[in-house]
Amino acid sequence: MSAPEKKLFAGSLSLICLSLLVLAGAYIFAHRVELPAVGGDNTEALIGTPRLINPLYASTNDADADLASLIYSGLMTWDPAQGYINDLADSVTVSDDRLSYTVRVKQNAKFSDGEPVQARDVVFTYSALQDPDYRSPLASDFSDIKIEQVDDQTVLFTLKNPDPSFTHKLTTGILPENLWSDILAQNVPLASLNLQPIGSGPYAFQEFTKDKKGSIRTYTLKRNTHYYGTEPKIEKFIFKFYPDESSATQALINKNVEAVGYVAFEHRGAVENNHGVNLVYSAIPRGTALFFNKENALLKNAAIRLAIAQAIDKNKIVSEVLSSHATVMNGPLFPGTTAFDSAFTGTTFDPSAAASGLDTAGFQKPVGATLRQIPLTAVQKAAKKTETTEQTIPELMFTLTTISSEEFVRVAEEIKDELSLLGIGITIKTIDAEHLMSDVVVTQDFELLLASNYGATNPDPFFFWHSSQTGKGGFNVAQYQNAEVDKLLEKARAAKTEEEQDVFSRQMQALLVKDVPAVFLYQSMYTFAEPKKIHLNPPPQLRIPSDRFANVEDWYIKTKQTLK
Repeated sequence: MSAPEKKLFAGSLSLICLSLLVLAGAYIFAHRVELPAVGGDNTEALIGTPRLINPLYASTNDADADLASLIYSGLMTWDPAQGYINDLADSVTVSDDRLSYTVRVKQNAKFSDGEPVQARDVVFTYSALQDPDYRSPLASDFSDIKIEQVDDQTVLFTLKNPDPSFTHKLTTGILPENLWSDILAQNVPLASLNLQPIGSGPYAFQEFTKDKKGSIRTYTLKRNTHYYGTEPKIEKFIFKFYPDESSATQALINKNVEAVGYVAFEHRGAVENNHGVNLVYSAIPRGTALFFNKENALLKNAAIRLAIAQAIDKNKIVSEVLSSHATVMNGPLFPGTTAFDSAFTGTTFDPSAAASGLDTAGFQKPVGATLRQIPLTAVQKAAKKTETTEQTIPELMFTLTTISSEEFVRVAEEIKDELSLLGIGITIKTIDAEHLMSDVVVTQDFELLLASNYGATNPDPFFFWHSSQTGKGGFNVAQYQNAEVDKLLEKARAAKTEEEQDVFSRQMQALLVKDVPAVFLYQSMYTFAEPKKIHLNPPPQLRIPSDRFANVEDWYIKTKQTLK
């Protein structure tokens, strides 16, 4: 081969190699995908102090509940997309009479110390819940239930009466029997395992630090390498604790933390301006309503209650006051529950009908007047005939009591403005949230009350509307009593199936709303902040605040590249 031919051959070979490299690069570029990888950590601010990171008690403290939701797992879990699904339970078999539930525990489930999760652990946990010596706030949910171990992996729950939502109660984290059984019930709250727990959830305890006063300052969780479910990707969660929402938000602004477990309404603007975080809004079963005190002589008048309900523009409150971060409610049944009926409109916004109703009831607004007048009764008229001086006719006015938070005050001001157009005067009175129950609800010291009912894991309207829940200690804020509504609430509780329960609940809702004991306004959003470095699919709704971690196994920070 001549020299020119050799040069031509070498050039052609180089061109071929270069082309192959280009084609290979183009192929790799076109077929390269990024997949979640293990690595990275997240530092989050929580409000409060952990005390009992134990499923028996954690529901009473948000910080405990957040940590327990990551460390422990239950027979069932709540999934944002699918609802209640199996977790530690491999299978759940229900008898035909719906009184027996046979639960098989997964064979591969282990605690974070490597010990297997077995039926004895389930029996111990639920027996402890039932035992009054343990003083668990969850005890009432399991008071009439028999729990038996069938074999190493199988547990039998026997109910006295059918409960369509029984499996929803099986989300309680399971305790390792071998570590807890030797601790006397009265000593359980003092056990070191409450702060150094062993559970079967996606994360495990690593360490905590305390300040000079002995309060926990930081709490670190690491991936549970024995976890039976989808492998979590984020290596560590480091939690820091703050006394209130303001200090937690300030810690985020000062970059002492990367995330905040709860962002209050008044702090959302400051967090939204932080370009390093995403503000996440998820619906939660907290319903805000305007409650009537029917002991008030005027509010006993159904025409006044109905007129107030018709004069309030819920859509405006949600869209303008709450920036669309809420959902309009037309009754006591929450969106997202099976009983919820989207076609139910309740009392619709109709200011003309409201004005006409008050006119017909005798509450007239004189020409040029701002407020309507209260009509004189026959007794007042008779008394007026004997008076030598002119009698002042009282105006239609009420005091609206609410919590001294920015959200409630803004909503109260909007209601005041809307009712003023109807000719009803409103004076707003605020009270600290911690005094609401003792100083307002228990004493019934209000005329109109703007407040929230929180359904938590079991948004059962029985607690808020059955006549047995009136009086001191009850949650029937409006002191509402209706025998037919009581019967429907009781039938819903006694129903054998969820479908039957839903029918009774919807019938109850229709009757209750017709009586207008309150104006149902909106369902709140729970707001939290996570750093943009975390890839997550925010849950559209929660049952409780700790449910924001419901799909934590899918969160990731690091990625790896591979060919598809």
